[in-house]
Amino acid sequence: MQCNHRTVAKKRSSSRYLGQSIAFGLALLATQWASAATPCTDAQICGLGNSEDAVRLGTTQWAIATRLERDPAMTSGFYLIDLQARRASELVTDDSRPADTRFKACPGPMDPKKLVTHGLDVHWLSPAHGELYAVNHGGRESIEVYDLRLGGDGAHLQWIGCVVIPADTLTNAVAFVPGGMAVTSFGQRDDKDLAKLRKGEPSGFVAMWSPEKGWHHLPNTQFAGNNGIAWNAGDNSLYVNGWGDGTLHIVPLRPGAAASTIKLADIHPDNAHFLPDGKLLIAGQMGKPGVIMGCGLGPVCPMDSNVVLFDVHARKVIEQISAKATPTFGAASTAILFDHQYWGTSFGGDRAERLGASHQP
Repeated sequence: MQCNHRTVAKKRSSSRYLGQSIAFGLALLATQWASAATPCTDAQICGLGNSEDAVRLGTTQWAIATRLERDPAMTSGFYLIDLQARRASELVTDDSRPADTRFKACPGPMDPKKLVTHGLDVHWLSPAHGELYAVNHGGRESIEVYDLRLGGDGAHLQWIGCVVIPADTLTNAVAFVPGGMAVTSFGQRDDKDLAKLRKGEPSGFVAMWSPEKGWHHLPNTQFAGNNGIAWNAGDNSLYVNGWGDGTLHIVPLRPGAAASTIKLADIHPDNAHFLPDGKLLIAGQMGKPGVIMGCGLGPVCPMDSNVVLFDVHARKVIEQISAKATPTFGAASTAILFDHQYWGTSFGGDRAERLGASHQP
């Protein structure tokens, strides 16, 4: 929701969080809003379901989106989006091979029908070949890893392994880092009902994993609702969204380098992904945290959306686009830039929507 939200209400849809008794005392919203039967417009891409995160595949017309709620009609946890044709379809995975040696502790491939996918990241090995990392809450709490190949008909995913998530981590987003991965935990177990999060107080952390060392917490990363996360090769730093207080944290992985925090205006920043030109694209929601968290995975969340384009070198926001909620779309959790247009997907609802035009060259 990168909220990732990755709100706690969304996390309760997973197998582990279903067993938790987190009571928000918040009524679900949007009962008067549109259903899946509402026709698609020219400014929308239909055929999605609770796509909390989505990543454009390089500079192509293709994107991959997640599915944060189990759909009995689907046999995988992913959608393939054709941004040019404005069409989405199920992306079936190949789960026939054993796990790669990097993931020797992985129990093996799971039934793809059980996947409940959340945050995404792609590590590119060449222009047409990479690895997809996906947060999963269905069947097990894990990061599922896929070999990603691009072709004329879109993307092809072959499962290559998994990493099981520690019990103390309310996993939200994932990022490749050299030699392993990093994930954000949206909250902590001692934060009853995520009260700290709703107040904008420190309530999450970043955890790192490598095959050699396993999991460990990254020091000094207790932010207010750790959400979207992305690794930047240029400065070897993690860029982490603080959803609760509208901040972006730059966390260098170089020993001795100082961290920094940028205050983002009018946004609860959710997912974050680097564009091919090195700028960071962030999407999120506007409004009170408790109200947004109360939306859950139901109909459209009637909260406005915001898109932020962040220049890493200048360390400042260079573009910000706000979009009012509509009867068929609200509360964007991620954004894609295609053909100078920002498209948003959301943890709630059944479609992506065009949020506005980019004026960047």
